[in-house]
Amino acid sequence: MDDFSKIIDRLGFHGPTILGVCSILLLRNQFVYLMVYVIGFMVNIKINEILKLLIKQKRPEGCEEDFKKGDAHYYGMPSGHAQMSFFSVAFTYLVLKNQPFMIWMSLLGWITMFQRYNTKCHSIPQLAIGAITGGCVALFIYWMTKYVWKKYIGLF
Repeated sequence: MDDFSKIIDRLGFHGPTILGVCSILLLRNQFVYLMVYVIGFMVNIKINEILKLLIKQKRPEGCEEDFKKGDAHYYGMPSGHAQMSFFSVAFTYLVLKNQPFMIWMSLLGWITMFQRYNTKCHSIPQLAIGAITGGCVALFIYWMTKYVWKKYIGLF
């Protein structure tokens, strides 16, 4: 593996963490959205675990990561890396509407999905469903914060 491939592999593997830290830094001046993002990120993790345990679709042959059989992460559908990455991309974009940040963050999300596919830890459908799920959870939480909580609870 050459140096460029190693960089892409590391970026992709740690993509959800990098995107999470970026989202926190970008949302630091939007206190309510920052708190909602952190809570939403944790909820998104639980949703991923529940979906994995309900669907129980195996990972592709050849994944070298070690997962405990029966644990949620033993299963591949939906991809947690893709789900967490695109939750961060979508939520941060919805709050800030900043296209340059969205492009950079989306690129890292795509690198993450490429890494998960390239290391045979996920199939394309597992990655697609993960990304779509993460984006949908972000959209729902953003909508709840902006329109429902604001109107009925008066958070803003």
